[in-house]
Amino acid sequence: MNEKKRNIIRHKILHYLYNDFQFENASRGIVSEDSKVLIETLLNELKVDKNEFFQIIKALDFNSEICLSINVNTIRQNRLIRLKDNVFITTKGIVSFQTEKYKKANWDKNKEIMKELVQIIIPVMSLMVAVIAVSTYNKSMQKEIDNLKSRIQILEYSKNKPQQDPKNISESSFTYDNVQDSLISEK
Repeated sequence: MNEKKRNIIRHKILHYLYNDFQFENASRGIVSEDSKVLIETLLNELKVDKNEFFQIIKALDFNSEICLSINVNTIRQNRLIRLKDNVFITTKGIVSFQTEKYKKANWDKNKEIMKELVQIIIPVMSLMVAVIAVSTYNKSMQKEIDNLKSRIQILEYSKNKPQQDPKNISESSFTYDNVQDSLISEK
């Protein structure tokens, strides 16, 4: 499971626990027994993989966003979480839920991905525009070169051909096809 999905599940767990949260004695911060939820209930509610779920619960517990109801004599770090354990949200967990800590983490990750994509796409698009511009310029230059070559051929032909009386020259004798035909016949 990727980090985005884990963050969504973390937020859902905090949301579920936040909705069930009640202070028994608000002035002293004592949590009501009604606020405690069975791990099994959470697992069934969220419908996620059991191993992933326990990793997420351990991470939330490590960050002090939730609290597991365990025996004081049990060493917390080495203890396995059981389905029959109770869990409740802590003050830090309430703050994380209300500030949408895990949703923002996903949003920040999405912004980073978009930023990286834009940093790749913009230079590629610029290169494509440059290639198209150069290719279009080359095509127009090639047409101009072909036009100049044909003019040079016409001028060379007219230079090598015997001079005619300007009154006898018709415009049709200087068409491109006539000049090319005469050039081919001379070779």
